[in-house]
Amino acid sequence: MVDGKEIERLRTLKGWTQDELGEKVGVSGRFIGYLEKGTRKTDTDKIKLIADELGVLVDDLYKKDSA
Repeated sequence: MVDGKEIERLRTLKGWTQDELGEKVGVSGRFIGYLEKGTRKTDTDKIKLIADELGVLVDDLYKKDSA
């Protein structure tokens, strides 16, 4: 599952609003908010776009299992 808190952390480090990130990846700011809260899922293509804009690997946006 996508780690919404990590998306939010990386987005705010860049100084972007949800609307700004959403515009960069072709979704609404509201949708980014849903991802960050964990109330929405999305396809891997959108996750790739988000990762590219945030300057991280796709794997960095997924929750890590605490083993």
